[in-house]
Amino acid sequence: MMSQNNTKVFNFFIYIIGGINMKKLTKSNTNKTISGVCGGIGEYFGMDPTLVRVIFAILSVFPGSIVGGAIVYIILAVIMPDAPVSDDYNG
Repeated sequence: MMSQNNTKVFNFFIYIIGGINMKKLTKSNTNKTISGVCGGIGEYFGMDPTLVRVIFAILSVFPGSIVGGAIVYIILAVIMPDAPVSDDYNG
């Protein structure tokens, strides 16, 4: 059973977490080479998408993992949602 003080702390953390705008992992619309998976991961973690692609390629060529890397990429391409399209075109 939680004491009243623990309940206040718990409610405070719920308030803080609820107030934070959580980022969502999505495929990229702008940094897209095949399906936008590596671009989306790069945007989510604040990394250069080219670096994510290089890391993915290096990890995929280790013996026995090239098929695994391709399967992971295909699974991510299917389950990751597309990024929302913005309507603010300034061209």
